[in-house]
Amino acid sequence: MLDRRAEVVSRLKSLEEAAAPLISFLQNASLVQDLRPDKQYNLQMLNDRYQ
Repeated sequence: MLDRRAEVVSRLKSLEEAAAPLISFLQNASLVQDLRPDKQYNLQMLNDRYQ
């Protein structure tokens, strides 16, 4: 049971680290305002800025 808990906690930390840039982006109102209804534009803009 403790092994499973350690595995779950490890996975949680990994997912939190992976999601941190997106969460940071979404918490910034001025950046969110840059999003448009055009999905392709949004994907390209996010890729250009964050990769």
